[in-house]
Amino acid sequence: MRSILERHEVGRFLSRWQGALFVLGAGVSQSILHFSLCASPSPKLLSAGRMRFDVIWTLPVFFTPQQANEFLPEVRQTVERILAIKKEADNRTEDHEITDAMEELEKEIQKLEELGCVLKDMTTGLIDFPAVRLGTRVWLCWKLDEKYVSFWHGLHEGYAGRKPVDEKEFYDDDMAIKSLGGEVSSKPQA
Repeated sequence: MRSILERHEVGRFLSRWQGALFVLGAGVSQSILHFSLCASPSPKLLSAGRMRFDVIWTLPVFFTPQQANEFLPEVRQTVERILAIKKEADNRTEDHEITDAMEELEKEIQKLEELGCVLKDMTTGLIDFPAVRLGTRVWLCWKLDEKYVSFWHGLHEGYAGRKPVDEKEFYDDDMAIKSLGGEVSSKPQA
């Protein structure tokens, strides 16, 4: 699992608390990022009558199409920067300029990896998101010129094997992990 750690000081809060960040829209509340607050006393904070809590944001291990689409604005911006940096690097002739561009590319690609997706093609802006469909690991597939994540393909099929997404066939993290572990055989119908 990927985590982003942020420190927050919170007033007298003595127990461990877990929850989720909820996105409200169309009358539906959906958890997209899970977090936990872990008590971590610090002498300075204790003398002030406060405790420090570490907030750990956990991104999905496996994306549903909806979750992938929620991350798409940030993914799109990052992919656009990657393509611009690559285009600029292709026109460079000096070694130090090429090296600088490669370092910039590495930072942008790292941003995508931190979000949980994979850059598959730097020329077309092809991105894959790990997913579980009907108990099988697959990739949700998106390309820069597409408005939404609307396709998926098997792990070894690649772009040529893309098929249209049916949201109901994809599992969130909990169900995905259970299905891959053999705990459930099919997704319950809502």
